[in-house]
Amino acid sequence: MKKIKKIFGILIGSIIGIILITGFILFQAIPNPHIYLNISDNFIKAEKLCLAELFTKKGIKKNTVQNLKRVYGNLSMKGLDDQLNMEYGYLYSQYSWIKYKKKELDEAEKYISKALEYKKLAFQLSPADVIRFGIINYEMGNKQVGWDNILKALLEDATIENSDKDINVVVNQIVKEQAKLKISLAEYLEKIRYENAELLPDLPVIIGDTVKTTLHGFIGEVVMIMFFSPTCGSCRQELEGIRKQIKPDDKGVKYIFILNQPQKLRQAYQLLGYFNFQNPTLVMLNNINAYDIIKAEPTTWMVNKQGKIVYRHVGYHQGDEVIYLNEIEKLKKYETATDRR
Repeated sequence: MKKIKKIFGILIGSIIGIILITGFILFQAIPNPHIYLNISDNFIKAEKLCLAELFTKKGIKKNTVQNLKRVYGNLSMKGLDDQLNMEYGYLYSQYSWIKYKKKELDEAEKYISKALEYKKLAFQLSPADVIRFGIINYEMGNKQVGWDNILKALLEDATIENSDKDINVVVNQIVKEQAKLKISLAEYLEKIRYENAELLPDLPVIIGDTVKTTLHGFIGEVVMIMFFSPTCGSCRQELEGIRKQIKPDDKGVKYIFILNQPQKLRQAYQLLGYFNFQNPTLVMLNNINAYDIIKAEPTTWMVNKQGKIVYRHVGYHQGDEVIYLNEIEKLKKYETATDRR
């Protein structure tokens, strides 16, 4: 019996060893730095910060032009360079947040500053990076710099304070300190977002592939605008989620889909058709690059009848479509009440 147990123990040990060795080999062999970022993100959510740091550092090391060529073989050298900067931006931003959570604020500030430099080079600076920069600086004692950046992020993305439980906790504390709140945080954020809402830019667009107009042509209606690409995975998820929430007979909202790449017009129509959008208002920017206006795709705006962008959101997470529809319903009720006055 002891001999059987010994043999069984050796067998189990060998299997575990093989699994560990295989995992180590795979860990070394993965060329895509973004995979390490995604793994790190899961460890952050599980509060396994040492493992999150290990994978983030590995992702930084793996982020080379040679590895990106293996992953994105069809990109030009400029495209590879942009991808390199973008991945560094994501990874260093992630690294800064790990350091922040470990209370290593000097290191956190160093890495978030580096992240912002890379993101700006790749034209991919996002509200998530800005709010991290703001929080880290605020807690280091640079309160005005911190608050200015937190406020900027809160205005650029209407769901940013709920993107991470730690961000939510600290933003609540900082906003209460700065605003000396006598109203709830949600009421305060809604108030400042309405007060600081910008007018819809008067961009030249082409509806379908023929009708030339500008975005100001839609002022006077409640409008939901989505900047998207048919090759963007998050865009496809958002479209699917939105379509499940939209009432086909809803006449109170105009849904506009903005495509940045004219060469993908046919793909865009096919995608909207696949998700059963009936007669979608698909427009292309006319000789303008969307990335001069937005940070990334998808970007979603809610616009009131006065043409003010009262809600902004960058990216997509499951459940965002419910928030969108709630915002639209609030906006419709507000506009209806205003019309009756």
